[in-house]
Amino acid sequence: INQNASFDVTSQARIAVDEIVNQVRESQAVANTCGSCGVSTGLNSLVLQLWQLDTSGDPDNGALDYVTYSVSNNQLVQSIYPAATSTRAAVSNKKITNNISALVFTYEPPVPPANYTDATQVTVSVTATQTTTAGAKTIASTQTGKAALRNKE
Repeated sequence: INQNASFDVTSQARIAVDEIVNQVRESQAVANTCGSCGVSTGLNSLVLQLWQLDTSGDPDNGALDYVTYSVSNNQLVQSIYPAATSTRAAVSNKKITNNISALVFTYEPPVPPANYTDATQVTVSVTATQTTTAGAKTIASTQTGKAALRNKE
């Protein structure tokens, strides 16, 4: 059982890191916040700007869509806030993975407080933790990933 729990927490942390790293690569910029989302970029949350999608589903540099990542009730959640003219679907608190005990973002170049728009790279560190029922052993796994914003202007 402990081996299965160990595999599970490692998988949960890896899924979270891979999801965020892939989205960072697609993003146009890190945003300090977005008007409608109520989330601000910081040590434990991330707001990304993406080009809106046109009617063909292709990126269009008109308006911007926003994607947020944060932890709520030990779950990594993603929300998508599309621009009014975007064809991207809105998503509210989509659960990406469970058992998340820590989510930490760092930015390069190092960011002065409350100004994340100059970031060109984001590093994410995710810790997943699970307590086994047999023996009440706590198992934790931390995974880390780094991505450059490929579409940064």
